[in-house]
Amino acid sequence: MKSKSHMKKIDRIAIEMAYREGESMAEIARMIGVSASTVSREIKQYGSEDGTYSAQKAHKAASRKNKPCPEK
Repeated sequence: MKSKSHMKKIDRIAIEMAYREGESMAEIARMIGVSASTVSREIKQYGSEDGTYSAQKAHKAASRKNKPCPEK
């Protein structure tokens, strides 16, 4: 499994494609080398209310959220 770091866009694209195909969280996690709970949190946090997941939207939202704070 990967060490703690921010998810890369390529991983989010893999999640989107596999999730759309109906793969399980565990299978998606194995494909990208993270835990199933990481995939589940990613989809829950950045997925739409209608149950879909967009890698593009998720990456954009995460980039805004994880932007470093300006130093004082």
